[in-house]
Amino acid sequence: MRRFYLNPEACNEPRLLLRGDEAHHAARVLRIEVGERVAVLDGAGRILTCVVHSVSKAELLLDPVQTERFPQDPTSISLVCGIPKGGSFDDILDQAIELGVHEVVPLVTDHGNVRLDSKHAREKHHKWQAAAVESIKQCGSPWLPAVAPVSNVGQAAARGSATDLVLLSDLRSGSQEIGQALEACRTRLGRLPASVSIWVGPEGDFSPRELGILQNARAISVTLGPRVLRCATAAVASVALLAHQFRLAVRKG
Repeated sequence: MRRFYLNPEACNEPRLLLRGDEAHHAARVLRIEVGERVAVLDGAGRILTCVVHSVSKAELLLDPVQTERFPQDPTSISLVCGIPKGGSFDDILDQAIELGVHEVVPLVTDHGNVRLDSKHAREKHHKWQAAAVESIKQCGSPWLPAVAPVSNVGQAAARGSATDLVLLSDLRSGSQEIGQALEACRTRLGRLPASVSIWVGPEGDFSPRELGILQNARAISVTLGPRVLRCATAAVASVALLAHQFRLAVRKG
């Protein structure tokens, strides 16, 4: 079944209306026909099964016939990641959403080679928000993750000051396994953390100044293994490992 996206308010109507790019893609590219069943994601936990009522060049009318509601995960995972050169941040975003992150925070860093003025930062943010929508349509997630505006380390650390557990992907000796850090936090709080952020630096890693900011933010250094990983690999691996450790922890009760 083909998937489309409509914001939650638009999904409260008795008949749903697809316009713009979604309608054009449905009518012109996918050749959706009257009577066909499609799925509409509202990004806020609902998937609506709909029957196509009418199709035109500019819009589709859909009749909802079934609504499924999905609870949010008990722990929210934020990926806070340096922006690598080239277009690989698009891939990081896509794969992180497939793995279940709740938020992605793109970073400009001291050692990173990406520099964005305010105009280009806004353009990138808009592009990545649109890419997040495409990602949930592809993987079928009922929840649309937030894509934060481009930030520096200080800004992102201040935004996440209330996070239960802050993890830093770190090659330095003494770093813990992600599972160890999670269990230590569980012992400290008496429960699993409700929010976790995992920080991944650029190819040149975080600067001493940025590491100082993260230390003040109570970041715990964790290891992804002995090899030096590219930023994109480290970002995806860290989210996958963290999500896996959460599943194990929940099963343990």
